[in-house]
Amino acid sequence: ADQHAPGANRAAVYLELKQYDAALQDCDAVLQEHPNHAKALYRRGLAHQALSDFDRALADFQRLKVADAGQSGFADAQIDKVQEL
Repeated sequence: ADQHAPGANRAAVYLELKQYDAALQDCDAVLQEHPNHAKALYRRGLAHQALSDFDRALADFQRLKVADAGQSGFADAQIDKVQEL
Protein backbone atom coordinates (compact mmCIF):
# COMPACT_ATOMS: atom_id res chain seq x y z
CA ALA A 1 0.00 0.00 0.00
CA ASP A 2 1.12 3.53 -0.72
CA GLN A 3 1.61 5.14 2.69
CA HIS A 4 1.84 8.57 1.05
CA ALA A 5 -1.47 8.28 -0.78
CA PRO A 6 -3.39 10.18 1.94
CA GLY A 7 -1.32 13.34 1.39
CA ALA A 8 -1.55 13.05 -2.37
CA ASN A 9 -5.26 12.28 -2.17
CA ARG A 10 -5.93 15.17 0.20
CA ALA A 11 -4.15 17.40 -2.32
CA ALA A 12 -6.74 16.30 -4.90
CA VAL A 13 -9.50 17.50 -2.56
CA TYR A 14 -7.71 20.82 -2.04
CA LEU A 15 -7.48 21.23 -5.83
CA GLU A 16 -11.25 20.66 -6.12
CA LEU A 17 -11.78 23.29 -3.43
CA LYS A 18 -9.40 25.68 -5.22
CA GLN A 19 -7.14 25.68 -2.14
CA TYR A 20 -4.00 25.55 -4.26
CA ASP A 21 -1.50 26.54 -1.57
CA ALA A 22 -2.73 23.72 0.68
CA ALA A 23 -2.46 21.29 -2.25
CA LEU A 24 1.13 22.44 -2.83
CA GLN A 25 2.01 21.86 0.83
CA ASP A 26 0.65 18.32 0.79
CA CYS A 27 2.40 17.47 -2.46
CA ASP A 28 5.68 18.98 -1.26
CA ALA A 29 5.50 16.87 1.90
CA VAL A 30 4.96 13.66 -0.10
CA LEU A 31 7.67 14.55 -2.64
CA GLN A 32 10.17 15.30 0.10
CA GLU A 33 10.01 11.63 1.09
CA HIS A 34 9.32 10.18 -2.37
CA PRO A 35 10.59 12.53 -5.11
CA ASN A 36 9.04 10.47 -7.93
CA HIS A 37 5.55 10.01 -6.48
CA ALA A 38 3.42 10.24 -9.63
CA LYS A 39 0.17 11.47 -8.05
CA ALA A 40 1.96 14.14 -6.03
CA LEU A 41 3.91 15.35 -9.08
CA TYR A 42 0.74 15.52 -11.18
CA ARG A 43 -1.30 17.29 -8.53
CA ARG A 44 1.48 19.73 -7.68
CA GLY A 45 1.74 20.52 -11.38
CA LEU A 46 -1.99 21.23 -11.47
CA ALA A 47 -1.69 23.50 -8.42
CA HIS A 48 1.20 25.41 -9.98
CA GLN A 49 -0.80 25.73 -13.20
CA ALA A 50 -3.82 27.09 -11.31
CA LEU A 51 -1.55 29.65 -9.62
CA SER A 52 -0.15 30.69 -13.04
CA ASP A 53 3.31 29.36 -12.14
CA PHE A 54 3.69 27.74 -15.53
CA ASP A 55 7.44 27.05 -15.35
CA ARG A 56 7.02 25.00 -12.19
CA ALA A 57 3.95 23.26 -13.62
CA LEU A 58 5.94 22.25 -16.70
CA ALA A 59 8.81 21.04 -14.53
CA ASP A 60 6.47 18.80 -12.52
CA PHE A 61 4.80 17.36 -15.62
CA GLN A 62 8.23 16.70 -17.17
CA ARG A 63 9.31 14.92 -13.96
CA LEU A 64 6.12 12.88 -14.07
CA LYS A 65 7.08 11.57 -17.51
CA VAL A 66 10.42 10.36 -16.13
CA ALA A 67 9.02 9.08 -12.82
CA ASP A 68 6.24 7.01 -14.39
CA ALA A 69 6.59 6.16 -18.07
CA GLY A 70 3.04 4.82 -18.02
CA GLN A 71 1.84 8.39 -17.43
CA SER A 72 3.85 9.83 -20.32
CA GLY A 73 0.88 10.45 -22.61
CA PHE A 74 -1.09 12.01 -19.78
CA ALA A 75 1.86 14.21 -18.82
CA ASP A 76 2.30 15.28 -22.46
CA ALA A 77 -1.34 16.36 -22.60
CA GLN A 78 -0.84 18.56 -19.51
CA ILE A 79 2.38 19.98 -20.94
CA ASP A 80 0.52 20.92 -24.12
CA LYS A 81 -2.19 22.65 -22.08
CA VAL A 82 0.34 24.67 -20.10
CA GLN A 83 2.26 25.67 -23.21
CA GLU A 84 -0.97 26.99 -24.77
CA LEU A 85 -1.49 29.38 -21.84
